[in-house]
Amino acid sequence: MGLILASGMLAPTWAATVFDGSSATDDFISNSGNWDNGLPTGQQGTIAIDATYDANLQHAGYDILHTAGSLSRGNGFTSFDLGTGTTYVMNGAGAEITQTRGIVLGESSSFTLTNGTADLSDNNRDTQIFGANASMTISGGALTIGRDLINRNGGTFTVSGGIITGIDQFLTQSFASSSNGWNFNGGSTTADNFQLDTAGTAYFGGSTAGTLNLLVGLGNGVTLDWSSGSLMELTVNGADQAFYEGLYSGGTLLFEGSNGGSFGDSFTVSGSTLSLVPEPSVLSLLPVVLILSCTRRRRT
Repeated sequence: MGLILASGMLAPTWAATVFDGSSATDDFISNSGNWDNGLPTGQQGTIAIDATYDANLQHAGYDILHTAGSLSRGNGFTSFDLGTGTTYVMNGAGAEITQTRGIVLGESSSFTLTNGTADLSDNNRDTQIFGANASMTISGGALTIGRDLINRNGGTFTVSGGIITGIDQFLTQSFASSSNGWNFNGGSTTADNFQLDTAGTAYFGGSTAGTLNLLVGLGNGVTLDWSSGSLMELTVNGADQAFYEGLYSGGTLLFEGSNGGSFGDSFTVSGSTLSLVPEPSVLSLLPVVLILSCTRRRRT
């Protein structure tokens, strides 16, 4: 029964459907016979057992919550293509994507990893945030990408938790939009470098400690912009303080969108790792903490 509104009318409720793999022909998630209440279009569908995907997924606006079980490609199919308006969320310690040759995100589609393991590295294929307004969001779990992470047409990539490995390059191509979003707000991300044909900005924000480790170098076409309070660290192989100061003076390293102050007012470097100078509000608490600690010791 739906909720009763103040007017006395019943509010509409969305039915839910669960993948049960009951079709006698296959275990594709695009087969309505594998769901107990029809395809997850206009309703959320839950996957909690093993399943496979085929090319038909790219044509439908699905809404899927993956909580357990392994999703893998059917024979003859390559990348995991999420079609226009499709939402795919992984949120379960037992949720896996395996034997998958990258993801391709269509217009206004989204892939979210909160908990679980997504291995997209089979056969070393790219993962593409392809369509306009498409998004990939990683807040937990483990993601492995087989080659480049390509962002086009105003898509966004946001990481605030979890572990991301296997990226060769953060890549755009000549027809990509300059509004492509690269957002690092936590987690641990490892890649070779940036190669942006259309110049873009990588934003470092959030309030959770995290790292971006570039194994080869910074690459080309990227501006690095830190927000106040960010606990993100950037490590660029072979970099030193002079390298980062050069970026700052050249306008490709910014604090709150500006390089107007001195480098040392905003940034600190340890070896090859760049981070923000701790905020004065945090530093001002240190004497208080030390005093309280000493007082407690004397009492004991």
